[in-house]
Amino acid sequence: MSVPGFSTALSFCAQNGTRCGGSAGKYDAEMMTSIRELVSESKIDALVHDIIRRGRLGAENYRASLTSQEAQKAPSLTWSWHGKRYIGAAHGIVGILQIIFSVPPKLLEPHMAALSDTPRLIVNIQLLSGNWSSKAGRHMFSLDEDEKYQLVQWFHNASGLLILFSTIIRRFTTPPTPAISEALLRPMHTALARGGELVYTHGFLRKGVGICHGVAESVFALLAVSRVLDDKDEVWLTRAVHLAELATRYHELERSGEMKVPDRPYSLYEGVAGMCCAWADVLDRLNGKPGVGMPGYDDLSDLV
Repeated sequence: MSVPGFSTALSFCAQNGTRCGGSAGKYDAEMMTSIRELVSESKIDALVHDIIRRGRLGAENYRASLTSQEAQKAPSLTWSWHGKRYIGAAHGIVGILQIIFSVPPKLLEPHMAALSDTPRLIVNIQLLSGNWSSKAGRHMFSLDEDEKYQLVQWFHNASGLLILFSTIIRRFTTPPTPAISEALLRPMHTALARGGELVYTHGFLRKGVGICHGVAESVFALLAVSRVLDDKDEVWLTRAVHLAELATRYHELERSGEMKVPDRPYSLYEGVAGMCCAWADVLDRLNGKPGVGMPGYDDLSDLV
């Protein structure tokens, strides 16, 4: 398990440990004490410090590969995976930031300058289409539009970034949380709108209905955009509902060959289980409830 993944696990256990703490009749008291110690804020804080430390080292290595002029535009934090600096949610900067921004806000106060700087750069490299490149190249701040960047997939492209920006805006604009500057908030709102248009237009994916690279990811992304941009007209919620309704015909589309059958057709991230979670979130939102979020990704942010 990666360090960000371990941080997610601790945060999840911390939430559920708190929930069952008052009625732990069936839980061994000694075990519950051990769990609470394991998931304490001090443990999560240590993990956050370690992730940030690694991000600063990664950024130093990245700047060393750039010219002095290019280095001025490099992020304060970056991480690599298998030698590549991926941007997206599954393997890259965005996924790590999502987990960091989901821990208790007071733990982030010492790191807010670096944490604000990195999303700023990511906003700045959004392509004209509303999408993002899958990885940070040497000239990541001036990428040209290219058809290969038109994929709309949570693990590399726009969907994961939209969920991150929605999380940041919702969690860090209300006191007493550490404040995100207005200079970053305005571009993030614009990026959400542009990326949301792309996801709605191209997000009914042929690879299936799963979360990782299927329709469910697009629904979760549009729900995230809705939570920030929607007014009484609920345009973005309506778009999420539209894709979710189209996905109810997935069996028919698979039979006709218009949609692929995943290798694991019933799994959470690849198959219909993930789409079931998206349908449930859509129903919650239509019934005036906040929804839970994408499992294992942004389902922590409103609970810590």
